[in-house]
Amino acid sequence: MKRSTTPSFIITLPLLLEPWQEHRLDTDFAVSCKIYNSLRCEVMNRYNQMVKTKRYRYWLKPYRKEKKGSELRKQAKEQLESMRKEFRLSKYDVEKDIKKYQHYYSKNLHSAVAQKLVEQLWKSFDKLLFGNGQTVHFKRCDDFTSIEGKSNETGIVYANGYVGYNKMRLKVLANTRDPYVEQALRCRVKFCRLCRSFIRGKWKYSVQLILEGQPPVKVTDTGEIKHSIGTGRVGLDIGPQTLAVAAANTVRLVELADKIQNIENQLRVINRAMDRSRRATNPSFFNEDGTIIKRKPNEKRIWNTSTRYKKLAAERKDLYRKQAAIRKQQHFELANYIVSLGDEVYIEDMNFSALARRAKKTTVSEKTGKCRSKKRFGKSLANKAPAMFVSILEQKLNSTGGHLYKVKTKEMKASQYKHDTQTYKKSKLSERTKEVAGQTVQRDLYSAFLLMNSNPTLDKPDQNLCEKNFSTFLELHTAEVQRLKTLSHLPSSVGIKSIKTA
Repeated sequence: MKRSTTPSFIITLPLLLEPWQEHRLDTDFAVSCKIYNSLRCEVMNRYNQMVKTKRYRYWLKPYRKEKKGSELRKQAKEQLESMRKEFRLSKYDVEKDIKKYQHYYSKNLHSAVAQKLVEQLWKSFDKLLFGNGQTVHFKRCDDFTSIEGKSNETGIVYANGYVGYNKMRLKVLANTRDPYVEQALRCRVKFCRLCRSFIRGKWKYSVQLILEGQPPVKVTDTGEIKHSIGTGRVGLDIGPQTLAVAAANTVRLVELADKIQNIENQLRVINRAMDRSRRATNPSFFNEDGTIIKRKPNEKRIWNTSTRYKKLAAERKDLYRKQAAIRKQQHFELANYIVSLGDEVYIEDMNFSALARRAKKTTVSEKTGKCRSKKRFGKSLANKAPAMFVSILEQKLNSTGGHLYKVKTKEMKASQYKHDTQTYKKSKLSERTKEVAGQTVQRDLYSAFLLMNSNPTLDKPDQNLCEKNFSTFLELHTAEVQRLKTLSHLPSSVGIKSIKTA
């Protein structure tokens, strides 16, 4: 049976390694990265040769511009497919190319691991050929953090507390007294993945077991279910930094990953120190006004780095690792909380990558007379990772029998709708409150309420549900606003100061 047809979950366990095993793994990861980059260069050269041909450019225009199903587009598609075969741009061809590298490094790279390496590379080329990818980048050795096998029968094999890899037996530290780990290890292992993380100046290795089935239910010491599953509707209005929640008995406005702000402040200080050090050791690369001198064509520029700069870079890397781990943990905790409120979750289908793009139009500020910055929400999205939270929540709901409904954003227009008048009114982004039925409500919380009461076609709020649940929402909304006003820190985009409470 194919892996994609059965549910699966992952459990990560640390490895207890001897020094010689760590050195062997360091070498194997370096070899895998080298092969990946060599293969990338070879395939990219063939792609560039294909793109330069007149025939490719001739058929690419009708393929992009013509409507789907038209005869000219079908003909263009056939011509482009034949060209890809001619220039050996397919996953099968890349698997053939990697054999010569794998045979040369057979002591460091198993054939099954090499084939999975091809899958990792081909995902990027697939986006380049058929998606919105611009190029396929090289990988630095420090960024190459995982290798995996195709099955638990060859390549990387887990059995009886050990991982077999390249004639090594790597001991797995599994706490079998933990009920969750004990139940998880009873499931069939589909395949294994060796991972590494750079922690405090040293690589730490672990194994990820991809197991078949649903993850075990976590319980407390008293035997109660740790993360209970609720029933009913839940509306979520997600933004770059905050999440508004509306359920039958709960109204909540929370900041996404609020514990990473302290790390963000530390990173800001380190980045400034690194910039000062870099300018001090490379004065010839900067203009008098502080800008970097543009590099001449074919000029090779080597930046000098001091010992202090290298120490700061290592410290910054460790902080980025901590930040990513804390952010992911908080997203999982928040997803568990949402699932406990209900099993039908309604959220707008957001394109977060579009929010990160710079603005196209140049506007002038009326106060200062200067051009406004074209920056939008890129930094907030990078720090808070709302798209990651949505994917984690969807995974949680699927595993617990719930469902995530993605509402049609353009048709729903939750931020503009008022159910009392059944009209749409576009408001500025700075306006954080709305007047509904004579009451002042927070804009995001009200949007979450409308999403919770979506109709079956997911394009408009259900008027009957809105009228039925609005009084309960107002009571919960008032209590939540009072709670928010007691908090010392909250993003300015929330805008609750103007809301009066009794």
